[in-house]
Amino acid sequence: VINHFITYKGKKIDNSTKTREEIEIKIEDTDKMKTLLKELGFQEIFTIKKERVLYEFEFKSFQLEALIDYIPILKQYFIEVECLVESLNKIDESRQILFDFLENYGITKEESIKKSYLELISDKFNGKLKN
Repeated sequence: VINHFITYKGKKIDNSTKTREEIEIKIEDTDKMKTLLKELGFQEIFTIKKERVLYEFEFKSFQLEALIDYIPILKQYFIEVECLVESLNKIDESRQILFDFLENYGITKEESIKKSYLELISDKFNGKLKN
């Protein structure tokens, strides 16, 4: 089953992670969504294709999602680990939980990538993106 989502991603909250507010909505009709975005004045610039597998964990009383992404254009796998928090007061604690979780798999805080997939792709092609 292929699911399509549109996600609003707010400004990054800190410099050590990609922590930000996210609002995600499942799209039932992608053609209508494309038409809506076009009517709102958006232009399609570049499409990033990815394959994603989702895993859910409970770790130190926190509910975590680990997403394994394969980005074909980069020929590379990535792991994204998320923890949903209800309050900004819990961000520092949840950030530490995420890094502790990753350390269990030999991934250090220093290996964390803060760039988006679009930024990584742009870097690979020296800013010359073609759809």
